[in-house]
Amino acid sequence: MPISHRTLALALACLLTMGACASTPAASSPGSTTVPGPSASAVAGPTTLPGCASLEAPADEGRAHIANGETASYGSYPPTSGPHSVTPADPGWYETMPPVEQLVHSLEHGFVVLYRAGLDPADEAALKVRFDALVAEGFGGLVSVPDDSIKDPMTLTAWDRLQRCVRAAPDAFEGFVREHYAQSPEATAACGFKGAASLPVCEALLAAGSPAPSRAPTAADAALLTRVPEPLRAECRPTTVLADGADAGWDCIAASGDLVYGYASFPTPAGRDAYFDGLVAALEITADADCSSAAMGLGAFTRGDGTSGRLACAEGDGTRAYYWTVDGSGDVGAALARGDADLGAFWASAGPMKQP
Repeated sequence: MPISHRTLALALACLLTMGACASTPAASSPGSTTVPGPSASAVAGPTTLPGCASLEAPADEGRAHIANGETASYGSYPPTSGPHSVTPADPGWYETMPPVEQLVHSLEHGFVVLYRAGLDPADEAALKVRFDALVAEGFGGLVSVPDDSIKDPMTLTAWDRLQRCVRAAPDAFEGFVREHYAQSPEATAACGFKGAASLPVCEALLAAGSPAPSRAPTAADAALLTRVPEPLRAECRPTTVLADGADAGWDCIAASGDLVYGYASFPTPAGRDAYFDGLVAALEITADADCSSAAMGLGAFTRGDGTSGRLACAEGDGTRAYYWTVDGSGDVGAALARGDADLGAFWASAGPMKQP
């Protein structure tokens, strides 16, 4: 059966970072932020929004992953960084609050989380209209949750940013979103939604098909890139969050924003297989089925060019994901298509990658 929306969010997170999902790593090392923007210590002054106090920049509490269901304590509430569940919260308007540890993971992906407390029906309805309008514009990584433990009617959070508002003003919410959306260590996730590629912040991040490198490529990265199909290389940049045990990795996003893919390379096939098996387990893929027709499947593939390996696929909510390995190498790849993007055509025309 198709995977759930929540599990699919995990698939996207795994794909965009090419890591963190097959294991539970410690916090990433300093300097791994992929998005240009001010750090908490570089805020020049408060941001003024109608009905809101000055912008707060809580101290960064790291990015350690904890198991789903495990709880964490934070220096500020609502939190804006710190230990978080392996599975992020899906975007959307919630009537029941998910675990805050999942919300922090969503912030790491560049999402904005809006906390509502004691709103009257008219104010809540007006805020929901603006929320939906922003999502339709491309700000797909928005989350709104009820939390009556907070005294302010509206509290807005992004990674390392917090704004408390005495009025639930839609204009204030929109202003916060436009200023702080996709400003986080793994913000490419916030730019993977339909229409997001045309947002100014995502245009800068994705660089319209020619992304600026987020770190200098290594010799291992350069070798891996030669095995990426040549027409796709212009859309790739070295990932800053390597899969556990990998020595090279590339994140790639098509100009449309509806097709994202990535590649990683491991020193040994055993390391590659451990990572791939972790992805399969995280996505709960158990079916031995052909990915060309099945919603979920796991098996082997052999292409006309002689490339062979293992292929897993998953599908849900209009999104389809492929994960594959390449025999004779330590390479693993992933691709995810949203909306009208045709993942089958991508697989058939571009291919997974070349064998060494």
